[in-house]
Amino acid sequence: MLNVQKEIALASMSRTPQFEEDVNDFFIAYDKGHNPLLLLPTTKGFLHEGQVYAIAFIKKENNSYQFTLSDKIMPFSMNEATLIHDQLGFFFGPDNNMLSSFFKGDTYGAYVVWTKHMVTQLINETLQNWHNTSDDSQREKHKTRLTMLLQA
Repeated sequence: MLNVQKEIALASMSRTPQFEEDVNDFFIAYDKGHNPLLLLPTTKGFLHEGQVYAIAFIKKENNSYQFTLSDKIMPFSMNEATLIHDQLGFFFGPDNNMLSSFFKGDTYGAYVVWTKHMVTQLINETLQNWHNTSDDSQREKHKTRLTMLLQA
C-alpha cells in the first residue's frame, strides 16, 4: 500500500509550482525518523528520480500537537517515506487555512519564482548543449529533456 501512496504522491507532485494552488493537491510524508514533511510540487528534471522538494514541520516547544512550517525547502527521497497521506487538517486547521496562508507567504512565493527561473535556465542550457553536439544519441537526450522542460 505504501508503494502505491508513494507513486500517487510522486505523480501529483511532479509538476511546476504555481502562485495559485489548490490545497487539496498536497500530501504529507513522514521520514524514517517519523518527522512530518509537506511535499511540494517539483518540476520534472530538477531532482533525481523519486525525489521531490519538501518542507519540514517543526513542533512547537510548549505544545507537541501544534506545528509550524520550517523556512527551509529541501530535497526529499520518496524512498525515505514511511507514511504518506492527504489528511492536512491536523497540521493546517479547518479548511486548511494555514496552508492557504503559506501559499501567499514569502517562502512559497520565493520557491515559485526560483523554480520558474531555474526552468528558463535549464531550457537555455539544454538548447546550448543540443547545438554544441553532433552526436545523434546526445541530441536525442537533449531533445527529450527539452520537451520535458517545455511542458513544465
